[in-house]
Amino acid sequence: MTTLSNPTLGLLIEIADQAERFGVLEVETLLMRADLQRQDFRPDRYYRGNIQTTQGLMRYWVNGAREIALEGNIEARRALLAFARLILEKTLTTKGPQLPGWVDDPSGALLGALSEALLADGYDLRWEGVVIAGDWEEREIGCYRLAPTDATPAPLGLEISALEADLASRGYTTVLEHYRDAVHGLTNSKYASANGDLRTTLEDLVTRLAVDHTGFARPTRANTGSEAINHMINGNRIRERDGGAMLRGLWQMIQTNGPHPGQTDADEARWRMQMVTATARFLLRHFPA
Repeated sequence: MTTLSNPTLGLLIEIADQAERFGVLEVETLLMRADLQRQDFRPDRYYRGNIQTTQGLMRYWVNGAREIALEGNIEARRALLAFARLILEKTLTTKGPQLPGWVDDPSGALLGALSEALLADGYDLRWEGVVIAGDWEEREIGCYRLAPTDATPAPLGLEISALEADLASRGYTTVLEHYRDAVHGLTNSKYASANGDLRTTLEDLVTRLAVDHTGFARPTRANTGSEAINHMINGNRIRERDGGAMLRGLWQMIQTNGPHPGQTDADEARWRMQMVTATARFLLRHFPA
């Protein structure tokens, strides 16, 4: 992930503009909170828009920050993410049929387009809210938040990956601890340690899912990954051609070059992180809570 794409940023600006909550002064405040109004974020090329309008003002500073973020500037990337969070927190504060009137339909045409654009950028759009009982009906209030779909290479503020959020919500605390250990190992160039923790992450996850969803009886001994995977596939709870073969193959591949110094490198550890992260998210979708 480098930074948010033009389609995503364009949709966020359109959502803010159509929400009719922002005048020029409100946008100024929002840009200040996101730390976007910085001299080094001014766009290099000639800007054709009218910065006296809300859309024009947002586009001016967002375009400038994106140019800098594409060059690898972490502060610009953080500012754009903060801008996105603030837009979501201040506009999409109800869920489902109670979405604001400017959204085209109950499913939310703009919301759906934004969700797809964010997924392409490497972010999952997820709702966090509570149900409030009213005089006539219940309503759910809260806001949408962003969660990276990939393991972040370095901590960025309050970011938490979508996988970590899913594991925490299910109470899979040991799986989460192993995964975070693997992320820490990869971030700190401890590649053999990261590989070992990734293997443990996947083994713990497939065993927990097999127990919770397929009636698998977990043995008291360690090393139950192969048995859990075979139980799910042989019981047709995950078909061979619909992910079973992939899971079995990945499990076999990550047995080698594990927690042994000198037998792995950064590229292999990064590949394992991507594969285990993607496979874990696939399994959690396949076996919903």
